[in-house]
Amino acid sequence: EFRRVLFRSGDADVARLESAPAKALSSVESHGALRAHPKWVRVNLEDSSTAAEGPRYFRVLAASHPRVEGHLVAKGRILESVTAGYSVPKSLRRHHPTKLLLALPPEPGLRMAVYLRIETDYRNVLRPEVISEYELSFESDSELAIVCVYLGSILILLIFQGFLFLHLKDTAARDYSIGSIALVALALVHSGHFDLLFGDLLGGFLLGDWRLEIRIVNCLLGVLAISSFFDFREKHPPLHRACKGCMLILAGALLGTRSEE
Repeated sequence: EFRRVLFRSGDADVARLESAPAKALSSVESHGALRAHPKWVRVNLEDSSTAAEGPRYFRVLAASHPRVEGHLVAKGRILESVTAGYSVPKSLRRHHPTKLLLALPPEPGLRMAVYLRIETDYRNVLRPEVISEYELSFESDSELAIVCVYLGSILILLIFQGFLFLHLKDTAARDYSIGSIALVALALVHSGHFDLLFGDLLGGFLLGDWRLEIRIVNCLLGVLAISSFFDFREKHPPLHRACKGCMLILAGALLGTRSEE
């Protein structure tokens, strides 16, 4: 069980972190951290494992966060510090590309605290958990398999819809294909794999920084694809006008996200 506490502090320093004022959080997800105002979260834990169980890790999902720092503290000192997130350069990542991992010392009953410094622009899942090496391997393989199956299925649909559009000039197939490309971008944003693989090569461009815009674009293209597929323009003019209104609202929301910056 983890007791989650919010801290407002500077760089990682054991004395300052442990003496900083704190308040309990109902959930580690309710940290309310922004890039301009990162927050510290403390997770208290006690290792009840035995040496025979093998290595155990404190794991935080970091693929959809710009930056998450983790500091494992025990016996009044920092045992390990790790930085993860899609905006972190490859040279600074450790252990795993999409997760923040802290190896727990094999000392049963040892009281520890993990301090997380979180930067984000949106509410993203952290889901901290203590897992074994086998569980970590199974989780990582499963996540990668799901992403590959999802992207592969969309690629097959793109090929099929592209064939229909090129040979039949079907506008519904065209709009569905464009929507499918947007779904690929959304999947890459949530998995973090695009930025982790290519973030260092694109001169500072990070797909994760466009998370909100990509979600809105997916909604807009989804309305367009539905309207084209059911041919609302010819068969249901009122629904066609309603779809156009929804698309105008979504386009306004999209422009609003850029103007806020």
